[in-house]
Amino acid sequence: MRAVNVRSPSTRREALALAAAALGQACSGRGRNTVTFGVLAAQTGARAPWGTDLVRGIELAIERANTRGGLHGRRVRLAVRDDQSRDEQASVMTRQLCEREDAIVVLGELGSQACERGANAAAEKNVPFVAVGSTGRDVSRANEFAFRVAPTDMEHALALAKYARITLQKRRVVVLYRRNSLLQLQIADAFAEAMRRNGGEVLLRETFSDVDVDVVALANQVRGINPEIVFIPTQAADGARVALALRNARVTGQLMATDGWRSESVFAVGAEAVTGAIVTDAFAPTAPRPATEAFVQVFRERFRAEPGTFAALGFDAARWVLSVATRVPSLESKPMRDAMAGSQFDDGATGQLTFDARRVLTRPVQLLRIERDRFTFVDSVLP
Repeated sequence: MRAVNVRSPSTRREALALAAAALGQACSGRGRNTVTFGVLAAQTGARAPWGTDLVRGIELAIERANTRGGLHGRRVRLAVRDDQSRDEQASVMTRQLCEREDAIVVLGELGSQACERGANAAAEKNVPFVAVGSTGRDVSRANEFAFRVAPTDMEHALALAKYARITLQKRRVVVLYRRNSLLQLQIADAFAEAMRRNGGEVLLRETFSDVDVDVVALANQVRGINPEIVFIPTQAADGARVALALRNARVTGQLMATDGWRSESVFAVGAEAVTGAIVTDAFAPTAPRPATEAFVQVFRERFRAEPGTFAALGFDAARWVLSVATRVPSLESKPMRDAMAGSQFDDGATGQLTFDARRVLTRPVQLLRIERDRFTFVDSVLP
């Protein structure tokens, strides 16, 4: 007589549950042989071009790690979630990365609001969140699991003021920015305060509108003051328009601007008007640093494209976390957070990253000069 294997209903349920769990692990790529890095990045919507750039940089760092053996012999897996360029989706997508993908860290996003929402969602699961491209606010203040790798807009302004006063030895400045822009007002405040603190003199602070006559009148006013520095923390199109008016008015002061000018659209109304202006960015692809040169070359070979700032920041963020993870045998989120705080990464494409025990970031801002139709490296300045 053939033996019959009879299972109770509860035994069958347990077997099905085990099978489902095993299948879930196989489908998600989790298991003993892999470790997951989560990425929150816009793949669709308004921020998609920059989100794609960011993911490429992170991918490059992960591929490099895996060719060198991964982490403690485990392959590093990348799980990407698209928040569709909608800030309100950041929390949901981050929770999915933490819960469904079992990510030990989440890197991502460009906007401060999306990063803060993502960071708070990750903190609910005790998972570190690294804000890659956010500059509007210091996202690391959101909670004890939040980090950032990009300099804030205020730090851009401080670096420019330091360069103007200490390196160029200029004192007399004018500050111009768009009316009704709270962000530009805050950047203008930071620059003006830093100049005064270091012995500079703010001769004029004035705003402008969309009306060209308004801009021309402002340029004539600036000519009468004859400043050594004109600081214009605007977006590229506004910056080009104001620069043209200033040059037409024969204002000879050094033009300075933050990374809003770091765009091809700054050349839209005439490259001659903006030539010689000094602008900021987190990344200078022409910086004569071995780590920068190597990154640019590898990115070009891998993607047949030029790396943008977010690609470089993503690359550095991932490589920094990977370097920390080599010192955390368990690869659990809380020990990861503790190791990330107080760490330093010297080999970044965007420069050195230093974090104190409270996760406060110290890093350089890159200064570039506009040379007709391109941006060339000038200096690297700590704010």
